[in-house]
Amino acid sequence: MGGDAVKVGGVSVCRRVLPDVYAKVKEYVLQKVAAVHRAEVVVELPGKESFGDLDLLTVVPEGGWKTIRPWAREAFGVPEEHVAGSKVVSIAFDCSAVGHDGYFQVDFIPVENVARLNMARLYFSYGDLGAIIGRITNHYGLKFGDPGLWCEVFEQTADPAAAFDVRKTLGSVHLSTSPEDICDYLGLDFAVWRDVFPTLASAADHPAIFDWLVSSPWFDPAIFKRGNGNHRRRQLMRPFYTSFLAHVGVEDAPVECAEWTEGETGGGTHNRQLHAVDHFGKRAEYDAVVMKHRVEAARKAKFTGGDVHRAYEAAGKKLKGREVGAAIDEFKKFAAAAAGASFEAYLDSEATRDDVVALVETHVAQQLAS
Repeated sequence: MGGDAVKVGGVSVCRRVLPDVYAKVKEYVLQKVAAVHRAEVVVELPGKESFGDLDLLTVVPEGGWKTIRPWAREAFGVPEEHVAGSKVVSIAFDCSAVGHDGYFQVDFIPVENVARLNMARLYFSYGDLGAIIGRITNHYGLKFGDPGLWCEVFEQTADPAAAFDVRKTLGSVHLSTSPEDICDYLGLDFAVWRDVFPTLASAADHPAIFDWLVSSPWFDPAIFKRGNGNHRRRQLMRPFYTSFLAHVGVEDAPVECAEWTEGETGGGTHNRQLHAVDHFGKRAEYDAVVMKHRVEAARKAKFTGGDVHRAYEAAGKKLKGREVGAAIDEFKKFAAAAAGASFEAYLDSEATRDDVVALVETHVAQQLAS
């Protein structure tokens, strides 16, 4: 994606092509791919004057995604040096197959299964549309992408008194894979995307897409006034994205924010994770994530592998390499046997941190005495 994934000697092999060449490549490639795989071209922006690549949403085959790379090489006669990527597989397509010179990049984008195609269509459609929606949802602590809408539950969501840090998450809650339901939640009219956008014919129609994005009550131009290096690069290199920012009055480079604790990461009053969890009926999944984290935190407060390591050092033996892991495993077996339960059940019992440390010391003494 982007047109410069395939490089030889650090130099991009492929070039941009005009719409007539793009149309020929698309027809040729789709005919070959459709005979073997379920695939479709991403919904293209109307009025593009040239194309940097052909993006194909490709359902992961039964043999797994690892089979796509060798299949593409064989199907299109591509040498190994003209293939790049693993998650997104890119090839340098030889345009002589359609009567033109040079190479053009073709990207195979994985879609988990047929049921996920609808979501992938929305996210990858119309240039940077999905990335723009993602910037908006990210501001409120939600993730938007081809898998759908989800949240990485912030520690602050479960404990509002905690200081916000985007790196401190408890686990993931998947909210929806339905493009219709997600658009409805964000206040975007899905019918406009489905029925009206396909009728747009030129770049002059792009403001209709911009206005659709702005129609979401979640939209705030201030979201796009702060950002990180990736956002600044996108603003410089992606014409559609740049035009959108100009349309909403954001023309200066975004001010860099403290990425972990503020800005577009969903902190403070911007946090809508619980709102989304309840809207999509995912409270049980959310509670399970929080409970799992709390149980693990409670266990860690009672015991860590370092307790075993330190006990051996205090007794005069320094463990090295794999000895550390083996010693920890031996203690866990010892503690489980002593408790008559699993090690996790022992930690979940009324045993205190002091009790566990004392048991570690007893075990280490026995091991060194034997």
